[in-house]
Amino acid sequence: MDDPTEQQLLPERRESVGILELREERAVVQTIRELTGTVQVRRERRVSQETVTVNLEREVLVITAAPGDVRVEVNGEALEPAQEYELLVYEERAQISVVPYVSERVEVFKQTRTEVVSQEITLAREVLVVDQKEGDALAQTPVTPEQVAGQSQETRPNGTRGPDRE
Repeated sequence: MDDPTEQQLLPERRESVGILELREERAVVQTIRELTGTVQVRRERRVSQETVTVNLEREVLVITAAPGDVRVEVNGEALEPAQEYELLVYEERAQISVVPYVSERVEVFKQTRTEVVSQEITLAREVLVVDQKEGDALAQTPVTPEQVAGQSQETRPNGTRGPDRE
């Protein structure tokens, strides 16, 4: 700076005149679960009549009076010759009960199947186009959002600063 030929450079002055927000459309996919039907699973008891056949035994003591001089008396009753008297020793009775057993096993479950569905959609994207007059011709120069992304402050058209949310 001691050199008088050295020029002093003043810092450039920059003034923001506005920020344009360029937007692009993005696909947002939501899945909607729709109830298409209901299923009710239950057990029902079906009743039928069955006939059960059982062989039951009885054991009896048979007393027969033989012809002759001897007189046979059973329970105070005299038996005539060749007459039979039966005394019940034991008898079987049927005691029928119903016991449930597993006759079939049925497995009930839910299963989810995933299906891939593709659908083409059209998405739009805004780009910044700068029109600059060069002589009599008008030149259009597209500017990408990456080139504009370097700015950190946003100015709305009404002069306020901050993110513009719709």
